[in-house]
Amino acid sequence: MVNEFLNDTKEYNIFSYEDYKSSSLALKLKKIELLNEYYKLIYKKEDKLPVFIDFDGVILDTMEDAKVLLQQHHDLDWNTISRDNAEQQALLANFFKSLNWHTLLSGTREINESINFLKLIKDSVIYKPTIYSAINSLEESNEKHEYIEENIFGIDHKFTMAHTPKVSDDKRSILIDDDNFNLNNWDGYPVHFDSKIESIYPTINDLGELYFLFYYHDDNFCINNELKEEYKKIKVIH
Repeated sequence: MVNEFLNDTKEYNIFSYEDYKSSSLALKLKKIELLNEYYKLIYKKEDKLPVFIDFDGVILDTMEDAKVLLQQHHDLDWNTISRDNAEQQALLANFFKSLNWHTLLSGTREINESINFLKLIKDSVIYKPTIYSAINSLEESNEKHEYIEENIFGIDHKFTMAHTPKVSDDKRSILIDDDNFNLNNWDGYPVHFDSKIESIYPTINDLGELYFLFYYHDDNFCINNELKEEYKKIKVIH
């Protein structure tokens, strides 16, 4: 059994980040599955790295669908909205409160196998994942809770009101988010999700990349060397 596992680690080259990034999503999932098994063999501590993962724009592409609806019903282009425009922000808040979140969540595209990656991260011995989502209404909170329980049963999740900074009391905490507002206010390690949008923060395209950026080695918390240099440039290092 162990020999078979070791052969798989060699065949799939699971420790190479470059190979991982050039792999198909199906192969990436297989590599992360093998990395989970590897860590179970070598890592015995109870201390896990806290990882907070945004919902909209990371797990589901809800914001893209919402932008289309906003244009259709209010003739408002998302790209022209300003956080400093009180009238626009009031309209936006009412728009999100009035959305049918059940319909939106059930009909929105999943982003890059995020649910399957989250299941693997949840089963990892080195990460403690929590879905951390902004909400605009109680209905949105309830529908997201039901969606998470149905699709990723047992994963921790928490909600904060929109435009409220996300917080953590652990400076090792990692936030994976597509919104620079949340990343700017994070007192830990911010990671931007979505390479199509420019950001000063390190950027990933799928949740499996987490395994190559933050990990344990000899029971010590480690950060990928290139990532460490990026954080030094933007003065994010603990």
